[in-house]
Amino acid sequence: MIKIFGDLIDDKLFPKKIKRFTQEEKDLIEKFVNSILREDKNSELESTQIEQFNDRADGITEKITKYFTFRDTEFALFFEKFFANDVKNYLDHRYEITSFFSDGNINKITGQPTWGSNKEDKQFEKDMKNDGAFTGIFVRSWQEYLNFYPRKDKKNTQSLHESVSIRTKYEEAKVGGFNLTKECKNRIQKVHFKTIKNAILRKVKDDS
Repeated sequence: MIKIFGDLIDDKLFPKKIKRFTQEEKDLIEKFVNSILREDKNSELESTQIEQFNDRADGITEKITKYFTFRDTEFALFFEKFFANDVKNYLDHRYEITSFFSDGNINKITGQPTWGSNKEDKQFEKDMKNDGAFTGIFVRSWQEYLNFYPRKDKKNTQSLHESVSIRTKYEEAKVGGFNLTKECKNRIQKVHFKTIKNAILRKVKDDS
């Protein structure tokens, strides 16, 4: 889809609920952070910040930041919504689309996100056709930089993996649907959020 206007005008003329965080996604993030804080009576949510963006070159449209203290360690988690409906090739240099392809799948030997089934290009084309856009959520950290995917092969000295890429898919997205598919929602809660929580627990353990 070719943009005729900038994001701000385009949002008013052709509003898309999946372009930014849906209420369902906000609720999942809120419940996830609260579930962590409940594990320690002295933990506390310091603040929540929400920023919306227009025409960002990297496709980020909204950012939710959660500042909290957990077991005497301060954390900041950035949840960034990604949306692109103007891309024809998943290797488009403007975006980090390939980072979503693993969608939580981990190489058993290295412990790192993995993809490469040679089906990604066809799946990408199918998703763009069915949904009219490619969407996802990046999760990053600050203050305490989290290593979300620690390497299992200790001899490799590759730097920390400081982000989680969550693919989002919706029921009937092309015709205005904005509810996450059951499979996608389950994967967010049982795979991606588990990865984030484990990284937080490792950091707290290392600091103790």
